[in-house]
Amino acid sequence: MTRSVYVLAALALAAGQAVAQDIATRPHVFAQQHNGSSQTYDHPRDVQLQLPSNIDTWTAAGQAGARLVESLLVPSPGRIPGFSSIAVFTFAPDGGPVVFEISARDLPPGGVADLVPGGVYSIALAPE
Repeated sequence: MTRSVYVLAALALAAGQAVAQDIATRPHVFAQQHNGSSQTYDHPRDVQLQLPSNIDTWTAAGQAGARLVESLLVPSPGRIPGFSSIAVFTFAPDGGPVVFEISARDLPPGGVADLVPGGVYSIALAPE
């Protein structure tokens, strides 16, 4: 093989390793469709809950077994009817089972309100 083939092979291998490492550090993402379900997560990866929102729609109080790392509102007008953004809550679980409960107020009827009856999003997670 020529030197350029070896260089290309080395670059491809390095790129593949970088992608694998990037995926391994991304948080597990759950959305409104996971409400009421039990899921697994790979500790020590963070867990991210992404829920359709308007300003102050969701309240993520302290969650036993996990630390809230970040809470932000991402503008997303027109993506989900009745909502102007996505609320993103990132948690760092302590490595054991955890149940997340996030309360909502003023959910528009239909759509998300049907997926989150009573206005409380709940998901049970256990480490793999």
